[in-house]
Amino acid sequence: MVSAPRCRPGARGLLALLLLLPLPGARGLCGAPPRLSRARRQNTSCTEDCPIGTEVTYRCSGGFVKIPGKSDTVVCLSNSEWSNFGEFCNEHSP
Repeated sequence: MVSAPRCRPGARGLLALLLLLPLPGARGLCGAPPRLSRARRQNTSCTEDCPIGTEVTYRCSGGFVKIPGKSDTVVCLSNSEWSNFGEFCNEHSP
């Protein structure tokens, strides 16, 4: 009968930790870009599972105008989350 190899004391904890780490390439994607009620994606080259570094720019929907100085772009960050940005479209006042 063949026995399983033995780990040195303390090595099991390290092995367990390594098994919990994500594999290379397991991360590195963001989900679908956020949907906004007052704006639509301007560039739709990436609709889901977007790679890190992807930038998605939005354009205000009809009846709304961009607030000067507010960002209209989100970026897929290295933590596989989309960057935060606030509402950047206001109702157009005649």
